[in-house]
Amino acid sequence: MKTLFVIMMLSASTAVAGWLPDPAITPGATRVVTVKELCTTSTKAVRHTTSATKAAVYRKYGEVPRRSPECTGPSNSCFEVDHLVPLEVGGADVIENLWIQPYDGDFGAHIKDKLENLMHRKVCRGEISIQDAQKALMENWIDGYKKYFAR
Repeated sequence: MKTLFVIMMLSASTAVAGWLPDPAITPGATRVVTVKELCTTSTKAVRHTTSATKAAVYRKYGEVPRRSPECTGPSNSCFEVDHLVPLEVGGADVIENLWIQPYDGDFGAHIKDKLENLMHRKVCRGEISIQDAQKALMENWIDGYKKYFAR
């Protein structure tokens, strides 16, 4: 009985990686930034996610990093460590804003990249506020994608 309890506790402490992050692990985080800073400054100055931090994110989601030949579909997907709220719209480079996002599927990492780029352009054009761009990505980026790409 003790062993069963321990297994249940271990399985409850890790999340399954998917198209949306587990909000208990990755609630998202932002930094204070102006529109001018977002639109004229590279994110290199605020991008400093270490290998150790990336490994910790993988552990939290119960996954291990894999290289391309080992990635064959949904049951053995490859992931990237991604910012839920991207640095390009004022996301913070902290573990609370990081998750492992699968590359494959209808809403894989490359699809989210399109929304991130669109949100950055819209903020810089004055079409939406930084807060609205952050909200579109933080609350449910798939809904944000559907809204802004009318899918």
